[in-house]
Amino acid sequence: MPLISYELYDALLSVHVEEDKARKAAEAVAVFENRFAEIRANLASMKTSVLWLQVFLGLNLTVSFLILGKLFVFTGKP
Repeated sequence: MPLISYELYDALLSVHVEEDKARKAAEAVAVFENRFAEIRANLASMKTSVLWLQVFLGLNLTVSFLILGKLFVFTGKP
């Protein structure tokens, strides 16, 4: 059974739209609502991924600067 927006279906029936047309319109709206929900979920997942990339980039830069600092500051000293 396809997804259907019952609120829209009932509203269309209350203004005397044919039942078949009302069902098709409600199904079309439900499909779009489902697509938007999937997009929101994907964006939330991407946001989490970007956050982790920022954390690891910060750690990588910190360790790199510490290593470079050790190489340049402490070289040549006994």
